Amino acid sequence: MFTVSNKDPMYNSAMIGNGEIVTTVGPAGYHNGYCLDEEQANRTIFWAGRRLKDARGVKTSFPRVPPEELLGPTIPLVRFGRFSRQLSLNGSLTTDDSWQQRMDYDRGMVISTLDHGSFREVTQSFVCLTSNILVFHTRLENRANEEVTAHFQVDYEFTDGFGFQSPGTRLNIRRPYPTDLEFGNVEGLRSKDGGGDERPPHVQENLKVMYEVQEHLGEVHIGRYPISRVVDTEAGGTFFFDIDLKADDKQDIWVWAIVSDRLKNTHFPDYDRVVELVESHEKAWMAYWDRCRIEFGEPELEGIYRAALYTLRCNASPWSNPPGYLSTHWEGRIFHDEFYPFIGLISANHLELARRIPKSRLLTLPHAVLRSAGRGAYYGWEVTEDGRESAPYGHWTDERFIHGQFSEQAYRVYLYT
Repeated sequence: MFTVSNKDPMYNSAMIGNGEIVTTVGPAGYHNGYCLDEEQANRTIFWAGRRLKDARGVKTSFPRVPPEELLGPTIPLVRFGRFSRQLSLNGSLTTDDSWQQRMDYDRGMVISTLDHGSFREVTQSFVCLTSNILVFHTRLENRANEEVTAHFQVDYEFTDGFGFQSPGTRLNIRRPYPTDLEFGNVEGLRSKDGGGDERPPHVQENLKVMYEVQEHLGEVHIGRYPISRVVDTEAGGTFFFDIDLKADDKQDIWVWAIVSDRLKNTHFPDYDRVVELVESHEKAWMAYWDRCRIEFGEPELEGIYRAALYTLRCNASPWSNPPGYLSTHWEGRIFHDEFYPFIGLISANHLELARRIPKSRLLTLPHAVLRSAGRGAYYGWEVTEDGRESAPYGHWTDERFIHGQFSEQAYRVYLYT
């Protein structure tokens, strides 16, 4: 029920997220691969609450809006880059024609399986529910009777789903080494033993992409295991894994990334800590599912219910629960349809997540009062996390039934508690 393959005529990109970091991945578990044209804009990393000032000059697409329309200040989400992978076996690039992908809702991850003849590639893709860490765990399995030389390559680029950067983006890319100083010494030197390709690859070597996008400052910090060569590029970096696999041999490859800024810092974990985080991630999802159990007696209906609760959790940000922190889902803007995620969460015994939705209206009440010039609470139609209106111009801005929904949410929290 939760599995698709290359034999299916249509393919929807699989979503992973923890309420803050949200993204969609392709058939191989990374951002590249087969993709419908209308979904390409979502093949990048989004972070709740991190927005550009406006949409002017942003080389990306917006749903339901013809390109000739004057969008105005739609305040889109910042794009935090994308990971792509490629695999070569005995010097030949794989075609990736045979794949299967499964949503593992119990553990909050996507499992992608590709068969290249007698060689199998399995990737677990997920965003840790307990921290802002994106993880790709790939296992290569040689099922042949002879040795196979595998070249596995992972590329990271600080771009959107189409390979573009927001105007004015500045990057500082370096490869921290175990002997490097985090902030340098008095003279500003980080290392006294050379740098770059002069030093041999080290298992603790990683890739740090410091970014400045308008008023946003932070980093995307990427690690990998096992030891491999790391090369920085103009917009990110590349990890090269060259592995000789004997008959019936296996090799695990890990790539993980943290996203941090001045609002929320996530400490970069080493490999051992990442393995521990996987366990805490799975336990957190188990606790999520244990809050509610409903049996309809219809497997398909129960599957839809489970998929819906998974989607709600992936998009339950610290502020609210928008249609989705994706480009095609109104850029994660918050509007009255939040009523339905609210009902879904509170009826499933997730009070704390549901409470965030009316609470966000309480937090942004001063802005709503200011918009009405003190004559009441005039909430915007599609607002950002701080309450600013970001909807395109249209008649819907006068549809004031939305205030009834806000009141209903607050009243139901009162009844529930």
